[in-house]
Amino acid sequence: MDTNDSTETNDTNQRDHQWETAGELADELTPQSTGRWLITTKGTLHLWDLDQMTYVRMPSAASKSGSMGHDQRPVPLTRVVWWPKVGERPYFWYDDPDYPMFWEHWRISSEVQKIERLADTHATTDPEDPS
Repeated sequence: MDTNDSTETNDTNQRDHQWETAGELADELTPQSTGRWLITTKGTLHLWDLDQMTYVRMPSAASKSGSMGHDQRPVPLTRVVWWPKVGERPYFWYDDPDYPMFWEHWRISSEVQKIERLADTHATTDPEDPS
């Protein structure tokens, strides 16, 4: 297993958290995919937990879109129109975590640069608890 920590950077994204990856890279996720995945886009990390069907957005200072509502919080994925694929932009819908019965939001992320499977050591996608 690989460990990614705050010393790892690339041209557009700096890792603020420590995540244990399983050493598996994927070109894309599909409706049949399972597990937890760390997706790198320009300036932002995204955690997709396909077993729990939740999503967490974690922008860095390099994020061109900056912070958005519900960042750093797991939100329930309700549907995925375009699944994450390296070189393309995912498009998906999620429930508002505060008012799930009343609001659904959509998001199109920037182009995916990398998709890495996370090691099966976490019970949730809580970005505050990377252990």
